Amino acid sequence: MEFGFNKASGRYTNLDNGRYVPRDLIFGALNEDTQQFRVKAEKLAQQLVDGKISTTTFSRRLREELKPVLTRSSALGAGGMDNLEGRQLSQLGNGARKAYASLKYLTDQIRAGELTPGQIAERAKRLSNNAYAAFHRAEQLSRAEGGFTLGWRHLSNGGKHCPDCPTHETGDYVPIEQIVPIGDACVCGGRCQCLIVYRKASAAEIAFLNGTGSLMERVIENQNSLIADEVGYPGLEPE
Repeated sequence: MEFGFNKASGRYTNLDNGRYVPRDLIFGALNEDTQQFRVKAEKLAQQLVDGKISTTTFSRRLREELKPVLTRSSALGAGGMDNLEGRQLSQLGNGARKAYASLKYLTDQIRAGELTPGQIAERAKRLSNNAYAAFHRAEQLSRAEGGFTLGWRHLSNGGKHCPDCPTHETGDYVPIEQIVPIGDACVCGGRCQCLIVYRKASAAEIAFLNGTGSLMERVIENQNSLIADEVGYPGLEPE
């Protein structure tokens, strides 16, 4: 199956039949990629502990494994490699620098003898969380570029949440630039279970946000659109 991406709808499409591709399928590709990285990271950690490779080699090879995963995850969120340009590339670079900083901190701790073998393996595997953050940052920027001006971040219905995530809930639709991307500024990182519902603002909402419309106009428009949009922006929920 070959995929295409429609930025205006924020959805992947099957190029063979033109049908929308469930988001779970796209996210599944991300999960598979990160899992492969975790397996490689664990093997490298074991080689380090066994004395088969040096700390320098361990750090270099982890970085080499991490770079393509970050690129592919960003591309998935952006809608394909062709969309990794401009602000998307800048955002990918910023995310990569954060990931490499985490890798350097891990390396410094290993050299200082501060970690057990188990901690080294777990910390190495945890670098995969940066791929999820890269995906969500790219996805949010892609939605903004596609004309989705509003978003509503909320917690998932099941499971426990880290202490940071509730502070990022918006409680309603807000301008998309006000939303903290999933995976950023929270201790759960790639395990974050939050959801962001994206949609395009109505004319009344745009007027309200620009200070030229009435609050009542915005409320009426918002309530009407919620009937169709409450389940999530196209592509957020599985079909």
